Amino acid sequence: GSLLSTKCGACHGAAATAGLNVSTYADLMKGSKDGAVVISGDSANSMIVKVQSEKHFANLSDEELQLLIQWVDAGAPEK
Repeated sequence: GSLLSTKCGACHGAAATAGLNVSTYADLMKGSKDGAVVISGDSANSMIVKVQSEKHFANLSDEELQLLIQWVDAGAPEK
């Protein structure tokens, strides 16, 4: 959660660009205007991983992307 808040929160915080707010776990799990961005246990089909694996405005480092993938594949636990 805090990684996404820090790296993505400027656009996907209160402003909720594309309907996605990553400020809290609950907001993140609500997804965006296009639907879920995190599919628990399935990083390959999670939009947040797809977007971050390509070029995006604020890219995660390789290490951060791996942490994100591991978190999603672990079932995206809240803590």
